[in-house]
Amino acid sequence: MAGRKPLPTAVKVARGNPGKRPLNTKEPAFRVRLLRAPAYFSEEAKAQWYKIGRMLVRGGILTEADGTLLEAFCVVYARWVDSEKQVLRLGTVVKSGDGDLMRNPYLMVANRALDQLIKMMGDLGLSPSSRSRLQRNEPLEQPSLVDELFRLAHERMATVEAEDLSTWGIRELAGEDDDLMDGRDG
Repeated sequence: MAGRKPLPTAVKVARGNPGKRPLNTKEPAFRVRLLRAPAYFSEEAKAQWYKIGRMLVRGGILTEADGTLLEAFCVVYARWVDSEKQVLRLGTVVKSGDGDLMRNPYLMVANRALDQLIKMMGDLGLSPSSRSRLQRNEPLEQPSLVDELFRLAHERMATVEAEDLSTWGIRELAGEDDDLMDGRDG
């Protein structure tokens, strides 16, 4: 399909529908919520998942359908941080196997990851320019007590190892196929 990608209705509403064109009333609606971080995440990616995810949920931006985008963002963020640490440790120029000087390969990985992060930041409303185009027309609902308790329970479960769960006789929660616990939808 040629041309610009259409903006989601929620973005048009948040911007005040500047074009005053009819809004898509049949666009799928998803719940605003943050699922549990994927089990394979590094500590860096997991910290970013909860930090950015909570911020986006509070702003009413992140829905359950956006998990893959947030997942990619967190993975690339962790890759960027790791690569930058390696550049700091080794320097921007390193010796090759032949003894010649060359650009540190981690620098290329860091630069590529940063480019990807900047693009995803725009998609998630995390850059000043993308955020400035958004405006909230009405206050968002506060999470219910039940939602907040479930969120706290999921955070606590994230720190429990699968082995600990099986010793308590909770084998189905320790399995990788449990959609609710690993944060994936099918």
